[in-house]
Amino acid sequence: MKLSLAEIITLGIIIIMVITSIKDGMVSRSISYISSAIISSIASVISFFTIFKFYDYIEGKIEKFLLSISLDRTLNFLIKALIIIIIFFIIKWVATLVLNIINSIVEIDFDRTISRNKGLLFIVSSILGFIRGLLVVICIFIAIITYNGFVSPRYQINTFSNLKAYNKLDNLIDKKKISDIKSAVALDMSKSKIIYYNGVTIDEGIRSNSEINSKAKEIVRNDKTDKEKAKSLYVWVGSNIRYDFKKAEEVLSNKKVNNSGAIPAFEERKGICFDYACLYAAMCRAANLKVRIVMGEAYNGEEYINHAWNEVYLESEKRWIKVDPTFYIAGNYFDNKNFDKDHREKSIAGEW
Repeated sequence: MKLSLAEIITLGIIIIMVITSIKDGMVSRSISYISSAIISSIASVISFFTIFKFYDYIEGKIEKFLLSISLDRTLNFLIKALIIIIIFFIIKWVATLVLNIINSIVEIDFDRTISRNKGLLFIVSSILGFIRGLLVVICIFIAIITYNGFVSPRYQINTFSNLKAYNKLDNLIDKKKISDIKSAVALDMSKSKIIYYNGVTIDEGIRSNSEINSKAKEIVRNDKTDKEKAKSLYVWVGSNIRYDFKKAEEVLSNKKVNNSGAIPAFEERKGICFDYACLYAAMCRAANLKVRIVMGEAYNGEEYINHAWNEVYLESEKRWIKVDPTFYIAGNYFDNKNFDKDHREKSIAGEW
């Protein structure tokens, strides 16, 4: 049976951890060193999922603090990352302390018994080494998934993408990222048959300005093909615009929303799916790309919601490709062959 690179790396890590644990156990005649390493790994996993669970709350508090001191945007990002890292290690320290207390209660008699029996010590060390290896692999997977969520698809690490365990963990994290995205496209048909999306017409929504046009041209200046340009714009919009949950709730509550479209999204660096799609369309037009805004439904991990996304025409390939900048945080939604699995197209709102 031929193993893939990902399987070889994973299996290699587990084997190394098993051998190391057996060696440490047999030399020290104790499993205390091995259990300490396992506790450290478990504490790291607990820390990650704790931050993951309460990330929106933590991020909100950090951003509120940063806004109060009005620092440079790049510096804000670095400070936010530093604060999250500090919180991670505080949670890990607390988790390690609790696990060590539990371990000290359970381990004493067991360790004394096992130290007298080499065979039993070998077996237990092997089992603990296997567990230790699995935890190391999980920590590596979490680190890679987290890294991939912050970088352009061209810089992502996809070594383990063929492993079921990795994909399950990736899907768990990605589904959480988009599960809070709400149905945030309100359609209204006036007497003159003009369709309004979140209070504005489609032409008002894609209206651009000199700042947007300049930024779009700057983003694609080194790109050669239409596909490269379309992808660069997708990455920029997806990674620079935050989802506006408050605005989404206002739309769902049928409250009047006046700041919809490309310009508000660009200036405020936040918006809902319609704003993402409008800004992407405006930037594509500035880069001389044919673009559409599509209305339909998308699955956010829990249910299908009203949604807006884009299509871009690639002149060299003579085809339209599907792009969803709102779902950028959840993975690759640029010309993805599985795009239609969680998107249902209803209508093309506009083409330029």
